[in-house]
Amino acid sequence: MTTLVRALPDLVRRLRRAGEHPNPGLLEAIRAQGAAAIPTLIDIAIDKKLHNAPGDRPEVWAPLHAIALLGDLQAAEAVAPLLPLFDWTDDDWLGQALPEALGKIGEPALDPLRGVLFDHTRDPWCCARAAKGLERIGNTHPELRGQAVATLVERLAPAESRTPDDEVVNAEVVVALMDLGAVEAADAIRAAYDEQRVDTSIVGFDSVASELGLATLSAQHSDGLVLQLECRACGYARNHALAWVYYMLGTEGVAAGHADGPSPFVIPQHIVCPQCGAMDEYDLPPLSVMRLWGMMFRQAAAPGLLPTGVSAPLKADAALRVARCRLPDGEVMHPFHIRERYAAQVADEPDRADARVRYAAILAFLGHDAEAIDQCAHAMRCDPANTAARLLRTALLTLPKNPEHAAEDRLGAVVRTGQVRVELLPAREGVNEPDAVLPGWWPASLNRPAFNAAPLPRKPGRNEPCYCGSGRKYKKCHGQ
Repeated sequence: MTTLVRALPDLVRRLRRAGEHPNPGLLEAIRAQGAAAIPTLIDIAIDKKLHNAPGDRPEVWAPLHAIALLGDLQAAEAVAPLLPLFDWTDDDWLGQALPEALGKIGEPALDPLRGVLFDHTRDPWCCARAAKGLERIGNTHPELRGQAVATLVERLAPAESRTPDDEVVNAEVVVALMDLGAVEAADAIRAAYDEQRVDTSIVGFDSVASELGLATLSAQHSDGLVLQLECRACGYARNHALAWVYYMLGTEGVAAGHADGPSPFVIPQHIVCPQCGAMDEYDLPPLSVMRLWGMMFRQAAAPGLLPTGVSAPLKADAALRVARCRLPDGEVMHPFHIRERYAAQVADEPDRADARVRYAAILAFLGHDAEAIDQCAHAMRCDPANTAARLLRTALLTLPKNPEHAAEDRLGAVVRTGQVRVELLPAREGVNEPDAVLPGWWPASLNRPAFNAAPLPRKPGRNEPCYCGSGRKYKKCHGQ
């Protein structure tokens, strides 16, 4: 034992210089020290200077190796010192090393991980690491699997879902239950999705159902285009079934979060938040914007989708339509701005039938049928001979039940009024025309007809900033 203890300082010095890939023999020699190595490994694991060393220095990797070794040694006394590291959520590598190590330690880590998981004051990604740690305990120690599953299921209870961050945690809990193969948690998982208590941008129910062999959810989760929208009023993100979405060419502003002004992606229907009841108070989260741009580029790149020079809908069932709105004088404008202009005209001159018809037309284009019908009725009272008001009202009152066909007929009725000129275009025009507005994070090389994207940059090293130039660490930016 004296020889082993005497060798420990030298082994530690070598570990600090080992870099990302230490010699397996060195790690085995440290494990052979047994309990004698644990205090020193704890000191290395929690050393902030080592964690924050420059990314090109070998010692920056020593804490991660020490954490892994503590897991290998099943060092129960390491659990409490390691728990504060769960809060360092900008370190991607800690997010992998900590759950793995505590998973190997096993039973002594169960209650501490539970405490982190149920702490609503912590960052949701800190709680997510705790969920992963419980999953690792259950898979590494089969005798503890039942306790791990029960704790995770308890976290899915409705009483624990208090804020949007809890939905992020719930999604990570669901992922942990999937990794545990916890079919016994099916009812709790299904209830969480039915009650919209899970962030589906992280994991959708279809993935859970496929992994655990469960029946799919109700049609609201699968019919049409399902897109996540974030309510501005309460902050909750929810899935909404949409007939289709327009990309508006020639409009100012880009996707939410990148510039002022309305998004070029327009949803032609009322959106009601099921959490707080707010109407049309939503933003497109980044993942939804990315999905829509992906649809745009796939449609634009698809060979033979449209004959050259044809300006028409891509397909009858296309979920994303490229369109351009013009006023009768030819000015291109965002439909939200057109709506504001015509609403102001109606407010200033409420007895003008033509102003009300213009307002009705843009409301109909945006899928606000009840309001459009009301404006048409007002116009007809002001001017019983107004043919455009009568035709638009009749068309809106007789829309088919199928949402897609209804949208087609609504658009046709709007175009026939002549109050708003709408052009439907192939997606390739939306991608390649000079007035197409791309989000700031989209690679500029994709905005060319050949779609020759530059190769993706390498994944940044530990503690390196994201390659996009945001100044944030990779984990907090494009590494999410």
